[in-house]
Amino acid sequence: MKLSKKENKQESLFFIAISPVGRVQESIYEVKTTISQKYETKGAFRSPGHITLQMPFKKKENKIPAMAEALTDFSGSFSKFNIDLKNFGAFEPRVVYIQVKENPELEILQSELQKLLKQFQIFNSTYKLRGFNPHVTVAFRDLQKHQFYKLWNEYKDKSFESSFRAEGLTLFKHNGKEWEDHLFFPFIEG
Repeated sequence: MKLSKKENKQESLFFIAISPVGRVQESIYEVKTTISQKYETKGAFRSPGHITLQMPFKKKENKIPAMAEALTDFSGSFSKFNIDLKNFGAFEPRVVYIQVKENPELEILQSELQKLLKQFQIFNSTYKLRGFNPHVTVAFRDLQKHQFYKLWNEYKDKSFESSFRAEGLTLFKHNGKEWEDHLFFPFIEG
């Protein structure tokens, strides 16, 4: 990965997550679409459905190769595992999400990832206040408060159930408009 001098000094915005693929990703997209059409919200479309393990952070492009090497080694020490999604939750007054069922493997992965990322001066400051709450966001930021309460009334008792195999970590990069898959770090077969 050869970078120009300008790119070396340029900071980009990244985050790290687990993303479902195939039918599960399609189901999440369908939920986002239904909500978007009814409640006039589009923010959740700026990234594919995902479970955030490391919230967005800025990093100079020339620091990414070393971090990518560490993430390759890190992900290679974890086995693929199943994740279950069930029903909806909310962070009042703007976020509605699909809940992730309690998962010890996911908790350990996120905790160990935080330890690794400290070496690169990357921290999840808000998790210290509320703890790690894995979820898949389906509406946020541009959802108006009055719309949030209507949406939450509709979705709080609605069912959603799906499962997928966590295949690895994805480093997402912001392109100025939306988030794109940048690098993938696979887990091992287990």
